[in-house]
Amino acid sequence: MSDVLALYDTEQRRDVRYADSVREVTPAVVRHTSRLGGRGFVIYWKLTEAEVEPVAREQIQHYRSLGQDFEWKVYDHDAPPDLGARLEQLGFEPEPREAIVYCDLSVPPAWLANPVSVQVERVTDPTVVEEVIALRRAVSDEEPSHLASSLKLQLHDDAAHFGLYVARAAGKVASVGWARFDANTSFASLWGGTTDPAWRHRGLYTALVAARASEALRRGYRFLTVDALPTSRPILEKLGFKVLTHACGYVWKQDRAATSLQH
Repeated sequence: MSDVLALYDTEQRRDVRYADSVREVTPAVVRHTSRLGGRGFVIYWKLTEAEVEPVAREQIQHYRSLGQDFEWKVYDHDAPPDLGARLEQLGFEPEPREAIVYCDLSVPPAWLANPVSVQVERVTDPTVVEEVIALRRAVSDEEPSHLASSLKLQLHDDAAHFGLYVARAAGKVASVGWARFDANTSFASLWGGTTDPAWRHRGLYTALVAARASEALRRGYRFLTVDALPTSRPILEKLGFKVLTHACGYVWKQDRAATSLQH
């Protein structure tokens, strides 16, 4: 598993690129700035304890100058081990902890061969994104305004590396998820899994995982990864996904900038 984790750090953190963000490599970190005015993120770094505060303040200044909130995603195996606590002292807010789980597709899991009763649609019509956003808005307190622009941009500009999938019930989008099939990596990654509470426990989420896993297998990816919250982790573990590490996002919000930078 340590070999998989090292590969993940390199391919899915240090080298990854997204169509809706600008990747920048500085001497201290790899960061992404949103092209659409959404949230940026710091995803990879190598820092000593003494470097954390000055480098963190540099990132705050960078995103503050652009008017963007940003997330610094800290993994359990990252150094220094108290990085999350140090970021909190600078005004970052922790988000719910996630399990980074993976499935090795080199031996295709048996469930991929099982027929799925739920019909899954791969989205090509960008107008369906509005239905996706309506579902996300209905089940989450998060305002997904920038998400709509991001999904539409990836559908239009990066269809070769992006797939948006939905499952319908009673004529409406009842479950959704998307996948990244990035170049020059061993990993396909699953994102955005959301199901209408009225249609949970009916196999919709599992069917969406299977559809995206089948596409990853067809494209030759060895691993499938998910940043899993407690709601999805049990389902994924039943499908044979294993925990690779854990992570927590620490978010810097613009309304804290003026206060924290004075200290």
